[in-house]
Amino acid sequence: MTKRAKPEILAPAGSMEGLKAAIAAGCNAVYIGGNRFGARAFANNLDQDEMLEAIAYCHLHDVKLYMTVNTVLKDREIKEALFSYLRPYYEAGLDAVIVQDMGVLRFISRHFPKLAIHASTQMTLTMGKGKEFLEKYHVNRIVPARELTLRELCTMRRETSMELEVFVHGALCYCYSGQCLFSSMLGGRSGNRGRCAQPCRLPYHMAEQNRSEDAYLLSPKELCNLPYLAEMIEAGIDSFKIEGRMKRTEYTAFVTSMYRKYVDLYFALGKEKYRDYIKKNQKEWEEDLQNLSDLYNREGFTQGYLTGQAGDSAQRHPGQKGTMLASKRPKHGGVLVGTVQKVNPKEVIYKVQKTIHAQDVVEFRNHSLTPSYEYTLGEDVPAGTLVTARYKKGSEIRIGDQVYRTKNAVLLEKIAQDYLRTNEQVSVQGHCVAQKGQPLSLTVTLKGQTICCQGEICQKAKKRAIDESDIRKILQKTGNSPFYFEKLSIEAEENVFLPVGAIKQLRRDAFEQVRKQFLAQFWREDTVTPEDMDNMGKDTVISEDMDNMGKDIVMSEDMDNMGKDTVISEDINNREKDDQKGHAVSKESLKPQIATSVTTFEQAVAVCANPKVDWIYFETAVMTEKELSQAYHLAKEKQKEVWLAMPVIFRHAIWDRFEHKIQIIRENAYGQKDIPLIEDIWDGYLIRNMESFAFLTKYIPKEKLRIRLDHNMYVMNEEAQRFWKEQNVTLFSASLEATKRELEAFQNYEPMEIPVYGKIPLMVSAQCIQANQKVCVCQDPKEWHKQIIFEDQKKRRFVCVNYCRYCYNIIYQDIPLYLEEIADQSTTIAGSIRYSFTTESASLVERILQGNMPCKTQRGHFDLGIE
Repeated sequence: MTKRAKPEILAPAGSMEGLKAAIAAGCNAVYIGGNRFGARAFANNLDQDEMLEAIAYCHLHDVKLYMTVNTVLKDREIKEALFSYLRPYYEAGLDAVIVQDMGVLRFISRHFPKLAIHASTQMTLTMGKGKEFLEKYHVNRIVPARELTLRELCTMRRETSMELEVFVHGALCYCYSGQCLFSSMLGGRSGNRGRCAQPCRLPYHMAEQNRSEDAYLLSPKELCNLPYLAEMIEAGIDSFKIEGRMKRTEYTAFVTSMYRKYVDLYFALGKEKYRDYIKKNQKEWEEDLQNLSDLYNREGFTQGYLTGQAGDSAQRHPGQKGTMLASKRPKHGGVLVGTVQKVNPKEVIYKVQKTIHAQDVVEFRNHSLTPSYEYTLGEDVPAGTLVTARYKKGSEIRIGDQVYRTKNAVLLEKIAQDYLRTNEQVSVQGHCVAQKGQPLSLTVTLKGQTICCQGEICQKAKKRAIDESDIRKILQKTGNSPFYFEKLSIEAEENVFLPVGAIKQLRRDAFEQVRKQFLAQFWREDTVTPEDMDNMGKDTVISEDMDNMGKDIVMSEDMDNMGKDTVISEDINNREKDDQKGHAVSKESLKPQIATSVTTFEQAVAVCANPKVDWIYFETAVMTEKELSQAYHLAKEKQKEVWLAMPVIFRHAIWDRFEHKIQIIRENAYGQKDIPLIEDIWDGYLIRNMESFAFLTKYIPKEKLRIRLDHNMYVMNEEAQRFWKEQNVTLFSASLEATKRELEAFQNYEPMEIPVYGKIPLMVSAQCIQANQKVCVCQDPKEWHKQIIFEDQKKRRFVCVNYCRYCYNIIYQDIPLYLEEIADQSTTIAGSIRYSFTTESASLVERILQGNMPCKTQRGHFDLGIE
């Protein structure tokens, strides 16, 4: 049996202080943001000098540093800033970048050939099926969607040899990462640009109620998978990732230390003895979990989705209510330490059930966890003690209210002593020789790297000589230097003399030399500048097999220019075929073609009746197979193009369902001329994820496969378009975060399909408001398109729609997008335009297509855009 490797402990670092604390606590790697392009724009991110220092510090401590470049970049940012931003870090030995944007991925793989790329959780990867499309761009690690179960992670482990990095602790998003426009559309702060304002942590209430009993409808608890650490090791997870770049340094240090402790314990004891140890040492185990809670929790912890799709301790079943949300309090919950026994006009008496200490902060809360008063303790209080405390006038404290500790001063002080106030020096070995008439020499060895440094000439002592013990004491006073002598041998002649300052200077010089020599092994000098790329492409022909051109540099200028002045012959042939069919997306066309997406059978009938509609995207989450078949044939009768809209999320269960359907079609079609194969049914496919792309390329011949990327694939730059063109995808939908000016710039490359009408999808979630607030109804097909209306404190309304067939919810803005001038075809920036219908009735669909807008509308980011 192959020996299992220890998983990496990957710690967050929101600052240099946090990075050092994480390393002191035992992490194997840290992830951190620079001052641009990271998903935590408001963290204390490092500037260039600090980042270079951080890379060196990590390497000296045998720790890897991964830098976040995990936002969607605009075209000018890639062209004007990305190369110069990354170059110094790459040359200094940056270990990897974490990337969301396919354009960024392509750019980095071409210009920084030896830099590992980690596919961010923002890519919403739920399977390992698309690995071959990523591997050739130097991706060696996937950070899967946090919604995957342990079973799915095990399957993913079998599907790919890439490393898997899984979140084990910290905050959870309500939405699939990378599929959220909530903050963007409500306040202009885009999560895809690292500026999420977390509106999911605000209170909401169901429109059918005066107020919601559970006000925080979209706020998940904190994740803690320490109880499932053994199972995750046995599943073959390569990296345990801790969330928390915005949290305090003590949090980073202690959480890291806990996962370090139990991973090491597992490998020291083995599979069975580890589990026995936990059972036999419950007091220690519970104390560790309580300390984690003291640092940060939201109404306790959840195991997330690991044990089942509904998360927490059991898989959701029909009639069961969800338990994964912190529905009463969106911030740190603290630890319950007491209960109010008596309330006097100016004083409250409460009984302490856990020992609390001086400088702890305690908070009084009612049954709804609403805080009424907090104060800082002045002395230690043992468990079982009745405490009398004065409270602020007007505080609504009642008998039975609970008292929570929100700051554990003793724990924070211990963490500071163990991890924050330590100088994490690296051990070296030294040998010093002092001989009269010769330079004082110091040989230092650091992890196999050896240097010999010489200082001043040793003199014959005129008064007091310096001996071996004197030299040792001086050399071992390393102070705040990065090193200490683990071993130090001294050879000193009798009656030799050197000034103390000369010995200290030699130590400083030797340490600096060995540091430089050690770090030199990480330096790189093989960047491919944009100018190099231009020159390389002039005499280079594109190869069908990218690997034939070398693993480091894969594209020529010909590929860069594709779509500007020339296109490859295959693309021309496809365009000519498209022209014959009458559905080409032509740059010269002054009249964009009209597409619609429909969710229900009634919408499909209404759309088919409109002669202006050129093609239809059929959603499959709601319509029955009979309805879908009828709608398909009706559209064909009306000479519409019929496209299949693939699911927004494409997990293993959905893959299996689609695969089974194809097998049935092919079995029925065998030897039957009147039954078409799957590739002959649909004119094209609208995809929203990499898994759908992998599925379609597996089952449909390349020459018959027409794909359009939907808006959530975020093609916001030409590099992203080129990435997909290299996969033979040439049709794109505009991002809902793109402005008119940005879309006009794409006219020089490839016109996009622009959404002109539709309720904007703010969130795609594996959570379910229906199940969380009431009960799960997924077994009733009549409820598969159930709509729940809720509101925020500003009375803005949102529509949450169940898509139970594929087990996700989508939350839409109630006020739809409408771009009238593009819908009226008074502007020609679009290759095609799309009306997206979700909850509309058939009569409303008819009116909207006629240009008779019956409701209030909005323009999204089309005019102002995002930062």
